[in-house]
Amino acid sequence: PLARLDTRTLEAQKVELQAQRLELQATLAELNNGSRREDIVAAQGAVAELKEQLNLANLKTQRREKLYAEGAIALEQLDEERVAEASLKRRLEIAQSNLDKLNNGSRPEPIAGQQARIQGLDAQIRQIDIQISKAQLLAPFSGTIGDRLVDPGMVVGAGSPVFRLLATGMPEAHIGIPPHLSAQIREGQT
Repeated sequence: PLARLDTRTLEAQKVELQAQRLELQATLAELNNGSRREDIVAAQGAVAELKEQLNLANLKTQRREKLYAEGAIALEQLDEERVAEASLKRRLEIAQSNLDKLNNGSRPEPIAGQQARIQGLDAQIRQIDIQISKAQLLAPFSGTIGDRLVDPGMVVGAGSPVFRLLATGMPEAHIGIPPHLSAQIREGQT
């Protein structure tokens, strides 16, 4: 490594994204698991209670109809009982609908949306990983720094030389030879 950029901000962003990902995964697990058994039992109890109340209201309405037919009560009392019974029917339909919704579990659309949000966070985390990997400048060959051309902490422009790297090890030479002569040269030949 020749130089490193400060990646603490990127590391903090990555940790934050990973925490958000865990939160989204927990929500996805909740969606996949569906309704809690306790919620279903409570909804079943509400439906059963409303059915009992509706049965009672039905009996009351039948009694009121007989009493009205005999002239013992006013039409207004019969109407009140009919309205109460109709109201209980609507409440029972709503409670039954809620119970059916709990039994059916989560719809596929919110699950797919949650998966897409997780994939988006995964892409952001990969992008930060790429930025972190690019924050380190590696030498193209083994060597030592011959001259340092800038001081630590200085701001330099793109393409500006920062130091001179000297190769260590066996020296190499690259010599250009015309193609028609390259076939005549043999290894070890002077």
